[in-house]
Amino acid sequence: MAIAMEADNGGSGDGTYTWMIMEGKAQCYTSTESHCFVHKLWEVVEAKPFHDETLIEATKAINGLLESAAAKSPDEERQLCFFEFQSRPLLAWSKHEHGGVTAHDDPATVARSLGLKYDAPSSGTAAKPAPPAPPSPKPKPSWNYFWIQKPDRLDCYPGGNSQTVTSKLWEADAPTEIHDRVLMDVTEEINRLLGEASEKCPHEEWELGLIKFQSRYMLAWTRPILGGIGPDADPRDVMRALHLRY
Repeated sequence: MAIAMEADNGGSGDGTYTWMIMEGKAQCYTSTESHCFVHKLWEVVEAKPFHDETLIEATKAINGLLESAAAKSPDEERQLCFFEFQSRPLLAWSKHEHGGVTAHDDPATVARSLGLKYDAPSSGTAAKPAPPAPPSPKPKPSWNYFWIQKPDRLDCYPGGNSQTVTSKLWEADAPTEIHDRVLMDVTEEINRLLGEASEKCPHEEWELGLIKFQSRYMLAWTRPILGGIGPDADPRDVMRALHLRY
């Protein structure tokens, strides 16, 4: 059962961006990692068990607040967006740099852009693979979860690239150029709406979360699957669970 999304609610969020703070201001730029998100939440065509009437109404109210805030940008170059830090969103004013070449692009493209003397591998020659990186003994952060849609629910499992975030926005101690008084006030109101919605959770084992799809968040009732060991767990725990030896 697919999640039906409205196609006309403010852009598809194509491409991935991350953020950087320099001299008190923020900038989002193209990256293989996604930490900068469209400021408008996904809206659904019809209610689903994991996005019911409660969340439909909450989404409409939150998107109204976000659109109102977006019109109050402190200057023409900066746009409203969500930054993500430790799987929790922060409303921010940021300048967006679209396009450009990064070190993660195709090697031939990077070489042309930088004017390098680059001999691309011939079509019949496979590029020599890089040596595998040694496993890190450190466990993955506990806030990394990915979601799987079932017929009547969304299950969230630990591990992998984080696809869910906490359904409460970061709040700041004081206004800054990135998160000014306008965004502080909007954040407070959004968190109030999220708190009211979470009290209407339809099942005891579910909780309110924000899932990610195409650089945009969606409110959803999620069922966290706690415990268990996967490929992203501490290598030592995986080896003990599988009874492996070097």
